[in-house]
Amino acid sequence: MLNIGNSVQRVLLINSPAFDTRLPWASWHQPVGLIKIGAWLRANGYDVRMIDCLQLTSGNRLPKQRQRRITIENSQIDFWRIGTAPQDVVSRILLWQKDGWSPDLFFISNGMTFWWEATREIIQALKSQFDLPVYLGGAYPTYYYNHALHNSGADVVIKGNVFEALNYNSDLTLYEKPFPNFAAIQFVGVEKEDFLADIQQKYQSGIKTFVFFDDYIGIEQQELFEENLGRITELSLTGLKFIAPGNLSPRVINQRIANYLKMLNFQHVFLHDDVFHSPTQIEYHSNWLDYQHCVRFLHEAGFHRRTDEIGAAVLIGLPREDLVELTQRIIKLASVTGSVYLVPFQFTPDTLDGARYEMWLAKRDGNYDLTNLNGRLFPLARLSGKSFEDYLELTRLGALLNSKFHSQTFDFLGDTLIASMVRKGLSEGLWDPFRNQEVDQPAALSLDVVKNDN
Repeated sequence: MLNIGNSVQRVLLINSPAFDTRLPWASWHQPVGLIKIGAWLRANGYDVRMIDCLQLTSGNRLPKQRQRRITIENSQIDFWRIGTAPQDVVSRILLWQKDGWSPDLFFISNGMTFWWEATREIIQALKSQFDLPVYLGGAYPTYYYNHALHNSGADVVIKGNVFEALNYNSDLTLYEKPFPNFAAIQFVGVEKEDFLADIQQKYQSGIKTFVFFDDYIGIEQQELFEENLGRITELSLTGLKFIAPGNLSPRVINQRIANYLKMLNFQHVFLHDDVFHSPTQIEYHSNWLDYQHCVRFLHEAGFHRRTDEIGAAVLIGLPREDLVELTQRIIKLASVTGSVYLVPFQFTPDTLDGARYEMWLAKRDGNYDLTNLNGRLFPLARLSGKSFEDYLELTRLGALLNSKFHSQTFDFLGDTLIASMVRKGLSEGLWDPFRNQEVDQPAALSLDVVKNDN
């Protein structure tokens, strides 16, 4: 139970900035847990305001300032504070105080464990200006409680959920105008009546774009997912848009669900990478037929081919992965779906995935600094002997496969003459201006093998 004391009347919620090399999907970040806490506090009579340091405003860009540069192998990596700077947060609070509103307590939330330095920075800025208690929740104190207790500077550190707030719908009116132009929603573990009521309430307040924030929607939820999609269509709300950012299993989409997704104007259907992994094995639970059937259903429902309406997430950075096989998988998935979204594996302790690697890390002296456990640095893959530069090349490959001309990507495994010539040139090394010289060359990647591998 969250105890904030009897003297507190006004609470300021702050979603801290990011501390990262970049911020993918910046348009779709929303601190759902923090907003639910705000809704719960308001329902219990508290005067609540919120500052979301990662809220996009004018220009659709977040401010950023370089904080550090590190070197991995021969690559220099810049770390940035992304989002509203601490001094700007302090300035906004001082303006509120001049207008007669002053908080009694700060509640800080943190989105990712390795953003902890940005969280500490904003706590230090608040404490240097205001003599008020600071509570800290979110991913960082949940998964690294002792670290947060000793390094964050917060007065109260909260591990896990604030259970009193779990059943509340997020209240986007906590934002100062302009309000966000989308709402994060979840249907797994939520009563369908509450799920539908939440959409209706947010629609009536002007929200028409909804992003599914469920971690995973799999075959186990297929029947309920189809039923909920049908119920949304029955609401007859005009102008709706939906986003599925990498959480739909290829196996969950049948023709009826594909038709609902199109009817509900899903802008992006990014498919989850159904992979089981550990330090000793990798198993893909969705096979190529699953992807092919899923994409065919989506095309028949009216989704456009080779656009970013359909894509596939690919988990990378696992110690056990074979980079040749992974490269072929990425190319083939791009051919089947149209685009790929590379997702670096993020080690997080006290999770099902993280637990499999804790002993493995300990045996390899893998007690990295928390910041350097950022998945975009591929720490576990590097500990297993892989090159950081190879992962930069994978990232470049993903960008190449997703590049578009007239809104469509190029299919390197397609049946056209040009695609065939590209494969031939790559596999035979015809692109190499030094191919006739007697120098050692790496083995060519055979795209024809990828194409014919069922």
